[in-house]
Amino acid sequence: MFSYFFPSREIKMADRSSNGYKEVPVRNSEESTIAEEEKDTLLEDRSYSRRDRKRPCSKAVWVLIALLLLSNIGLLGGLIHYFRQTHHKEKDVPWLPPKTAPTRKLFVFQTLYGEPLNPEAEKAWDDLMPIGRGFVNINNDTALPDQPGLDQSLPQQRAMISVFHQLHCIYMTREATTPLEKGTSTK
Repeated sequence: MFSYFFPSREIKMADRSSNGYKEVPVRNSEESTIAEEEKDTLLEDRSYSRRDRKRPCSKAVWVLIALLLLSNIGLLGGLIHYFRQTHHKEKDVPWLPPKTAPTRKLFVFQTLYGEPLNPEAEKAWDDLMPIGRGFVNINNDTALPDQPGLDQSLPQQRAMISVFHQLHCIYMTREATTPLEKGTSTK
């Protein structure tokens, strides 16, 4: 038999016999109530005792939970609305050329563009270039990033769309080399 000594009382533990354990009575009523609760808990497979039960939530906690739930629903709805909108709409910028329907054209070798200067070849080269030779005037009423050669004090900037810049360079090279080929260059 085992026993533990405390200043006010002695608690005896169960004796072990060949059949198992046998109960030993507890000395005071408070200890017996605790022992009965533990026994009930073990026999009924309850995971908590009567005094460990949590109190029901107060109204403030329920209001807080409701507010958090509503704010999450509102945030989710706002995000869905934002991403369903076409938030990346193109801005109408006055200096861009008007939109036209895209056309597909397959460029194949044509000797017309390699011929010496003549009215027919000149017309073919002119048809490649848009009105204004690809230059556009950009008003400074929109924010333009600082770039080399950009004077922010001017009311307009003159710029060229890259593909037309390349065509313009080829066109100017052609005009400069044709007189050299003919031997009629004055420079």
